[in-house]
Amino acid sequence: MQWEPTSDAADLKARIEAERTGHAFLYWKDVDARQQILMLDPDTERVTVGRRDDQDIVLDWDKQVSRAHALLEKRGGDWTLIDELSQNGSYLNGDRINRRVRLDHKDVMCFGSTRITFQDRARAEEDSTARVSEETWAPMSARDRDVLRALCRPLLDDSSAMPASNEAIAEEVTLSVDSVKARLRVQYERYGMVDLRQGEKRTRLARLLLSNGTFKPHDF
Repeated sequence: MQWEPTSDAADLKARIEAERTGHAFLYWKDVDARQQILMLDPDTERVTVGRRDDQDIVLDWDKQVSRAHALLEKRGGDWTLIDELSQNGSYLNGDRINRRVRLDHKDVMCFGSTRITFQDRARAEEDSTARVSEETWAPMSARDRDVLRALCRPLLDDSSAMPASNEAIAEEVTLSVDSVKARLRVQYERYGMVDLRQGEKRTRLARLLLSNGTFKPHDF
C-alpha cells in the first residue's frame, strides 16, 4: 500500500497535541514522508537510533545510518545525545558531535539524511523562568538589538532553521563583519555560551532570545 504524505496542518496538529501532554517528544518524517512522533514519557530513560530492527527509532531506509547509530539518554533529568558507534557521525543543529551533548527544546539532530527534532517546551519554559529570576539584565544598545534581531530572523518562520551568518547580519545592519563578531561575543559571554562550538553558540543564543522575551513577533 502506498501511503500519502501527511499535510503540514495535520502534522502541526499532531505536534500540538503531543506538546499538551507536557512530556518531551521526538518527531521526524519516514521514508513515505509521513510524520512520526515518539513520546518521551517520564519512565523512558533511553532511545536507540539505527537501521537495525531492534532499535527504538528504525531508519532502515537511510543507508547513511549505521545499524546501531546513536543513543539518546536521560541524565539528571535532561535528555542527551551521544554517538560512539556510527561511521558517518551524528549532527546537532548542523555541527557534528564528538561528545555527549545536552538537548534543548527544538534542537535538530541529523542521522544520515534523516532529521529528528527534539521538543521539550515545558522544560524550556522552566529554564527561561529561572533565567529571568536569577540574572541581572544589563542594558542593550540599539545597535546590539539590531544585530541580535538579524541573527534571530531566519528562525521566525522555521524554528529548525539556522541563524543568520555574520556576513548576512553585517549586510542587514550596515556594520563590518568584525564588529558583528565582537557584539555577538559579548552576548556569548553574557549567557555563558563561550565554551560551546561556534554553530551551537549561534543557534542557542537565537533560540534563547526568542524564548525569554528579549524579542517579540512585532519586533520583526
